Amino acid sequence: GLCSAGIESTVLSLCGERPVILRPGSVTREVIEAALDEAVGSHGVDAIHGVPLPSPGLLHSHYAPATRVLLWSEGEELPNLPYILVSITSRSVPSSSCAAQLPLSSDGDLEAVARNLFFTLRQADTYQPSFIVIERCDPSGIGEAILDRLTRAAAPRANRSEER
Repeated sequence: GLCSAGIESTVLSLCGERPVILRPGSVTREVIEAALDEAVGSHGVDAIHGVPLPSPGLLHSHYAPATRVLLWSEGEELPNLPYILVSITSRSVPSSSCAAQLPLSSDGDLEAVARNLFFTLRQADTYQPSFIVIERCDPSGIGEAILDRLTRAAAPRANRSEER
């Protein structure tokens, strides 16, 4: 179901010369940098087979529904096969292949998008479409964490049912 933050916590490492965000989350880079009064780095490396992960949530493919996920931005072509559109706002995106549109927020509020993300992905999976098309959001603030989760959800996997 829905929860107050929606996405998992931010994981920050203070073990090196400078702070590094291992996993972006509901506490944004901007909030951390203001609190520490310094720039914060990014882990920026996906899991490497056989190497211990410095934080949960860093697998290349993670947070993914069973259905294949495609990231989409306005102006890009949409698939011709049946898909569910998970959109940032409730504005209509016309396409004859779109079986349903599930908005993450009514007005693009990224806090609402974060709260609704995983619940909506599970809901989209129940339609059993060929694809779940998810609209990209602005990468600033909590958008960094949302895009991290969406990129991992869209990462290719050999067998989607293995990781559920």
